[in-house]
This record gives sequence, C-alpha cells and structure tokens, in this order.
Amino acid sequence: MPQRGGAISAASILFVIYGALGIIGSTFLLAASVAQPSIIGLPLIGALANVAAWILAAFGAILLPPSILALAAGYLLWKSRRSGGIFGIVIAAVTMAVLALLLLYPVLYVVGIIGIATSVILVVLISAGWRCLR
Repeated sequence: MPQRGGAISAASILFVIYGALGIIGSTFLLAASVAQPSIIGLPLIGALANVAAWILAAFGAILLPPSILALAAGYLLWKSRRSGGIFGIVIAAVTMAVLALLLLYPVLYVVGIIGIATSVILVVLISAGWRCLR
C-alpha cells in the first residue's frame, strides 16, 4: 500500500477547508434569507428586502452541494483513493468555470482570481501526487 504523499495530503486538507467554509457560508446565507429584516413592511424597501432574501437563499442553496462534494473529495484523497483525485479535478474544473464568470463583475474580481488560483493549485497538487493514489 503506497503512502499518501505530501501533495495529496495538502490537496485533501484544502478540499476539506473549501468544503467546511462552503457549508458554513451556505448555512449563513440560508439563515440570513430566513431572518429577513423588519423593514419588509415598508412599501419600496420591503419589496427590495424580499428580493434580496430570495437571492441569498438561492446563493446558499447553490453553494451547499459543491461544498459537500469538496468534503467528500478531501476524504477520498486522504484515503489515497484515485476516485478522490478524479473527483477533486472535476470539482476544481467546475469551480474554475463558475468563478470565471465572476471576473465579469468588478466587485467580485478578487474573489474570482483567488478562487481560480486555488483551483489551479489543487489540480497541480493532485497531478503531482497522482502516483500515490490507488
């Protein structure tokens, strides 16, 4: 049984961190959408707050499944499973594609760059430790 290399360990830990932060973030967004501010009763502001609550709920719901999948990839990589490597590369590729859309919005530009850079690092780490996976 081959030992898990340092690159695979680092990728596993990064995926677990990604997944945990994503679950925390999606839970926060879903909770924020439920705990709507008390200004909903006001005519114009209330309608905007209602739309904002739906947007928060949508982002929270969209963020939750990939976060759970990232935790699964981290666990499989920790166990040195080749399926974890494949899973991790697919998750990183999808993440890069989605985050590339954030580059269109100047406000979210930094988030997109950091996310794409982290995904590239994850792919490089998995590729470097591919021989350790079984």
